[in-house]
Amino acid sequence: MSKRKTFNLTALARSDAKDYIRLQSQARKGWHLAQVKIPYFSYELEEYEGEDKAYLIDYQATKDDAYLRAYKQKGWTHVCSYKNLHYFKGGLSTLRSYTDLEGKYKLYKKIGNTSAMILVVLLALNIGLFATFNALTKQAVVNRQLVTLSFGLGLFLVLFNLVLAYATFTYLARATNVKREMQ
Repeated sequence: MSKRKTFNLTALARSDAKDYIRLQSQARKGWHLAQVKIPYFSYELEEYEGEDKAYLIDYQATKDDAYLRAYKQKGWTHVCSYKNLHYFKGGLSTLRSYTDLEGKYKLYKKIGNTSAMILVVLLALNIGLFATFNALTKQAVVNRQLVTLSFGLGLFLVLFNLVLAYATFTYLARATNVKREMQ
């Protein structure tokens, strides 16, 4: 059985091109894309012989035999899919082509907007937790367990919100980059 490792990648890249470069670099070192882990924040890589490979991420609502055949004829091999995003690898000189940039733009925009809405809700919850912490510390008899719990949860939410804010920015930036490709 081959070795596998998880490689946090997509949340760090503000464009697909950066993902391509990182995946290509990992493939050269012998770590090849095996699957996308939920939800877009990491890839699972499988170890085997290093080779120079290019990667492509395409958006297509339906993944049927004709779609896969079209990419195969262009020199791309389907690696894996996550929902409507399909990952291919090919030779370094294989021409990149996309079937639905508008759909890809909408997907990235939806992910960014959904993340932004969740972020707003969590920020409101965070403010509530710190207000609770503040109120608990001003009581005559302080319940240390509640103070510690509210502070700990608040701190955890701050860290989580930072990661979520970055992911939100990342996917909105990806949407902007895809929109530029469409023009």
